[in-house]
Amino acid sequence: MSTSPIINASPRARLLGFKDESGRVVAPESESVPLHLAHVFFFAERAIEEPLLLPGSQLTSIYGDKTFELRGPFVTHAVPLIKALVEPGTYVMAQALVPEDAGPASTLCLYLDLLPTQVEQYERNTDGTYKTDSAGKKIPTGTKVAGYVGKWIVAPIGYGLTGEAKPTGLGQGLPRVGTMVSNDATPVQSTLYPIHELQVPWRGGSGNNQGLRAYAASSRSSVPVNEEVVADQNTVLYRFQFVRRNDATSSANVVKTIDDAEYVEFSYKKGAIDTSVDKDLFVGNILLPSYNDDGKASGTSPVFGPFGKQHVYYGNIETVLKMIYATEKDFTVLPDTDDGYHAVNFFSASDIDGVPYHTFQLLSTLDGGVNLNETATFFAEGGSNGTMNFETFDKLVANQLSNYGDLEWNFYNSAYYPQTHLYDSGFSLETKKLFFKVLGRRKDIAVTLSTQDVSRPLNTAAEESSVAAALRSAALLYPESELYGTGVCRATIVGQAGTWAAGGYDNIVPLSVDMAYKRSAHQGAANGVYNKDALYTAYPQNLVTKVIDVNLPFKNEKVRNKDWTNGLVWAQTFDRRSLQFPGIQTVYEDDTSILNSDPIMLSCVYLQRICENAWRKLTGTTDLDEAEFKDKSDKMIRADVADRFGGLIIVEPDTFFTPDDSARGYSWSTRVNVYGANMRTVGSYTIVPQRIEDLEE
Repeated sequence: MSTSPIINASPRARLLGFKDESGRVVAPESESVPLHLAHVFFFAERAIEEPLLLPGSQLTSIYGDKTFELRGPFVTHAVPLIKALVEPGTYVMAQALVPEDAGPASTLCLYLDLLPTQVEQYERNTDGTYKTDSAGKKIPTGTKVAGYVGKWIVAPIGYGLTGEAKPTGLGQGLPRVGTMVSNDATPVQSTLYPIHELQVPWRGGSGNNQGLRAYAASSRSSVPVNEEVVADQNTVLYRFQFVRRNDATSSANVVKTIDDAEYVEFSYKKGAIDTSVDKDLFVGNILLPSYNDDGKASGTSPVFGPFGKQHVYYGNIETVLKMIYATEKDFTVLPDTDDGYHAVNFFSASDIDGVPYHTFQLLSTLDGGVNLNETATFFAEGGSNGTMNFETFDKLVANQLSNYGDLEWNFYNSAYYPQTHLYDSGFSLETKKLFFKVLGRRKDIAVTLSTQDVSRPLNTAAEESSVAAALRSAALLYPESELYGTGVCRATIVGQAGTWAAGGYDNIVPLSVDMAYKRSAHQGAANGVYNKDALYTAYPQNLVTKVIDVNLPFKNEKVRNKDWTNGLVWAQTFDRRSLQFPGIQTVYEDDTSILNSDPIMLSCVYLQRICENAWRKLTGTTDLDEAEFKDKSDKMIRADVADRFGGLIIVEPDTFFTPDDSARGYSWSTRVNVYGANMRTVGSYTIVPQRIEDLEE
């Protein structure tokens, strides 16, 4: 061996192989997330309840075309908001809500009703197929053999059961008394076996439009089965084709797999593979992954197929296959092996060439069964939308806000749920106040409130001021920092409402929606960099563009002063055709602070996330002394903020170690200095008449 030790001077060349020093440690590229990322709630045609980080372009493909129709069945006041947020080409954290009275997720189950009985025999041709008479009917031989008559039933889970006996979820079905009785001298009752359950990945009525075609592949299929694989693996190969329709009156359209295939070919035999290409064939491993992808590994948006969960009753499958195998092996060539029963085709009761079995026959649709073939389509059942109105939506969002992070989705996990903003698009006053609860749960989220409840008529001037005062009072309960005595600032209250400028929507639209659009255009780029040309606090970007026919376009000085003190942002007449936001403040009480400027406050919010990212990259460090650690920390933050804020602020990090930090050895401190200009809102102008000769002089 070339690597054997040197034990003497025997002449030889020792070939030690390659020592590669060209490689480099490359950190995985971080997911690109915009600085401004709104968390939005809505009703959906396909109500995927898991919150998803999505670009606007993917919303309809995930949630359905009808979800965001302004006059559609799922519309709420959040739809104009979502349209405004994604118009600049940005992302949102999308969360579909489901009314409490909505039905469960739609389901579909293949049941085999199996009756042990004496099976009628028929005359056959030389190739094993049935002979028929002039009327096309099979010709009985007058003999019977012991075997089974079966029929397939495709129905939702719990078929035929009611009350407590009806299963409420997948995998709870049990064999039970079937629907057939034999005509033997001693009648026998059939047994109904649940075989394969499928569940749509969302709740709602549209789940009933997700369907399936199921059949056993044969040499006579439109795409013939690979007979070599069948023989090699001793298994029947089945095919599922998922389909979808627009509604109950529409035709079914094939839903292709992620790999653009028309169907999935699989086996119910564990361990079955196509050895020629090393392809897994086991249904439990390949069926649902062929249609569903969470996007985490691929770095793409998630994909949801018509069915997202399944339960295969392998025990029932083995039971019925073994029963049929025991009677049929004397008539049909089947593998004489321990697993030979998997070569029994229980979908169509025929061999690979379509030759009917002798001891196992299936009833057709004429006899109460169904045909499992390439053209028969079955749809899931059981889904319903529930009540979708303002009150229901308001209640559901209120529950989300009151329990933000404590429900099914852990929004405390800011690394996985990096949203930075919540918008009020016209909720009730009580629900509006609940937005502030989020400020106490996440330091990296800001909220924008509207004074308008869209279920009510447009506010009067007095109502506008009253609501602003109520919201400001509620916000004061959530100070920014008890440690430093900093009052609430991560909130903006926007007044007034009007009509959706693009048309097609008949309800009131608050100006908070216009504000959402402006921020999204300025701060919502996927690369996390401000578009400095879209800074919305100065002309012309501060003109209202998404809402027209706005109420209360003028305030007298007394009202302006009062409303400003209450933290209100309003639009006022710019000229005869347009309105502008003359100043976009936060609810922060100190007008002299840069935290009173909305874009600077939001920049500080985003810096919270940048600091958390820095911590994630620094925690666990053991190879740096204090000076080296300080240098690395500061460089990391500087690199992360470089060119990010479009010159709006200057950021200077200063990492240091307090005496306590040094004593502990495991902690450090960082002061992130933020420099920005005050918002200028008050101009003083003096007109000074002078003689022309004074100018000449």
